Amino acid sequence: MASRRGVTILEAVLSTVILGMTAVAVSSAVGYVQRSAERGKLRQHAYETANRIMLQWLDDETAMPRQDLGYFDGTYWFHWDIQVTPLVVEVPGDSVLVAPSEGQAVNLFNAQKLVTVRVYNGVPNGIGGVARGDDELALLSRTHNPIAKLSGRNPDAGIRVAGNRDRTATIMSDIFQQGAGGGGTGSGAGGTRPVTVPSGSGVGTPGGGGGGKK
Repeated sequence: MASRRGVTILEAVLSTVILGMTAVAVSSAVGYVQRSAERGKLRQHAYETANRIMLQWLDDETAMPRQDLGYFDGTYWFHWDIQVTPLVVEVPGDSVLVAPSEGQAVNLFNAQKLVTVRVYNGVPNGIGGVARGDDELALLSRTHNPIAKLSGRNPDAGIRVAGNRDRTATIMSDIFQQGAGGGGTGSGAGGTRPVTVPSGSGVGTPGGGGGGKK
């Protein structure tokens, strides 16, 4: 009866190498999936933070949290920046809109602003503050008209504004002086940014949707 051939040293070494390579490949794939999931969770928290900052500014920009202290949402530390840029509406000659030509109507027409919130990973600096990391995790922008602060977009905020004469006066001044242009406010603010309303867009009122910015 013939004896069975044993496994050579070379075959044993090759089998070990192949098994090790397979284990490394599987481990790398699992690690990549875990890192991707953690990254997605971090970005989700960053966008939730950006949305909170945006809503806080829309309700009352005078009650914003201190920027140098960062923001801790219970899981991550973030650093945020906000930029408010005036917008000037440019109406084409063949548009369905009729642009005002002078006076306070122009200021009211050009009262729109572009509010942009950026959220970065926060790095505690060891002295009670949070420095900005290099990784921008969230970017959120929306147009805003100061009139919305008086129209009760948020009922609670509207009640607070109505009960504060100084705040109401500040908002009205902001509305009717905005048309003069000028630079934006906040970190990294820029100058006036034009917005063109497309011809035949069917937009009934400025800032009501349907217009695009260039």
